[in-house]
Amino acid sequence: MKRLPAESSAHNGNRVSAGRNNSLLGLWRYTETFNSGSGDNFASLSTDYFMEFKNDGTVYSWSGKSAGSMGDINIEGHTSTAEKANWYTEGKTLFLENPATGSKTSILYYAEPGRMMLHNGGQEKKILTRIR
Repeated sequence: MKRLPAESSAHNGNRVSAGRNNSLLGLWRYTETFNSGSGDNFASLSTDYFMEFKNDGTVYSWSGKSAGSMGDINIEGHTSTAEKANWYTEGKTLFLENPATGSKTSILYYAEPGRMMLHNGGQEKKILTRIR
């Protein structure tokens, strides 16, 4: 795969360093919420997912607590262990590489100062909000 030169400027006018768009650096959160039913049969479940992009080309991802309720029942889950990968960008594509196996996956992205969209090329889109 072709990598962008270290001094290139690309995607949304943001500076790209060693094939990495610096606008992705930082901690991001995506909250997924499911609701079903109504009245006494209403149920809701929310989970926070996090990604932290580092300047050295590593990214950590993990799920935060989950919380839900249905009637008088409340549930709460625990955070998961962070998974580590390597990351870089080419144009509007974000590449993630497993450091242990070398396997790669890619996803389309669009980044603004406070939010980022990840898009699988089909119908699924995730909007992440910058935490820091």
